[in-house]
Amino acid sequence: MGELHLSAGVALALISAAVLTRAAVFPFHMWLPPAHAAAPYPVSALLSGFVIKAPMLALWRIFDYLSFPGLLDGLIWLGAAGALWGVIAAMVQQDAKKLLGYHSVSQMGYIVAAFGFGGHLGRSAALFYIIAHALFKSLLFLTVGHVTNNAGSRNVYQLRGLFRFFPAHGLLYLLAAASIAGVPLFAGYTGKLLISDALGAHPAYYLLLAAGVGTAASFTKLSLIFFGKSKTEPSMLLAASPDDASNSSLHFAAAHTGMLIIAAGCVIMGIFPQSVHRFILLLTEPTLSNLGEITSTTELSHWHEGYHLGKAFLTLGSGVILSLLLLSTYGRRCSHRIREMRLGLNASLRLISLGFVAAVLFGLLTY
Repeated sequence: MGELHLSAGVALALISAAVLTRAAVFPFHMWLPPAHAAAPYPVSALLSGFVIKAPMLALWRIFDYLSFPGLLDGLIWLGAAGALWGVIAAMVQQDAKKLLGYHSVSQMGYIVAAFGFGGHLGRSAALFYIIAHALFKSLLFLTVGHVTNNAGSRNVYQLRGLFRFFPAHGLLYLLAAASIAGVPLFAGYTGKLLISDALGAHPAYYLLLAAGVGTAASFTKLSLIFFGKSKTEPSMLLAASPDDASNSSLHFAAAHTGMLIIAAGCVIMGIFPQSVHRFILLLTEPTLSNLGEITSTTELSHWHEGYHLGKAFLTLGSGVILSLLLLSTYGRRCSHRIREMRLGLNASLRLISLGFVAAVLFGLLTY
């Protein structure tokens, strides 16, 4: 029985490590940012919005049948550490798609931490954030990808003031950026409130708060490609609006209708979070009889109170200040040095291998 017990622990840990690799969770994440950099932007939208989320649902089902409380506790710390690591890596990027790619790693950290907390609150918070992230991250890749493709560059330090050429994409980007940064009335704010409700008393939550500041800084920096002051004339490719007569009205509608639907989802989840949360609880915990009591006692029902709004705006303000430091001459030099420390292919494989070895040891020692 002892050997069987140890084998079960190792098996569960390895299965979890494999699923986390597929979900691009730190430290198994190294494949995702280069994949985003190489993929067309609609593919990146699907990859980050949906493909990396599905494995977490598989892990969910595994833990419905097999219990490993120690591993779930470990996932809280792993998710929180991954959220902070991903946002640090994102802040120093000059490639817009790599910046968004590292933010996918960071945002998966929020999801993993909530999942590790477990229970109806942790799991519903994780699924709420999975849906919210699928919406706003898809919209970010579609808007930023379209603009950078037309500009012929993805350098966030060179592209400036493109809102006048892409007003629709600029507004939709602003909505998605507000969502991921946690601005009230948008999906990311209410998703983070649910995670705060689950993890607020856990020490790992402070890492998620720090990651929130970095997220606000990153998207303040990225916003300058639309709203910054241009120092040079844009390329000839941008001499005319992308929505000019060369595109038919049918093409225009097809290109924008999908993004408008996604944007509507970001707003609906921010304005009616309790209704969405109740629906998610019906999906995840169909046997619960006190759904109304649960949804009325979460922090979602008090989202408009001064404490929650104050925390959100303090995070956003700290992020704006941090972005000014990142954009300073000294900040750019530091960012460049950190980017130069990037891991190559062999080092990335070694990191993933070490992650699997750590998973085996964790399974042996804690199951």
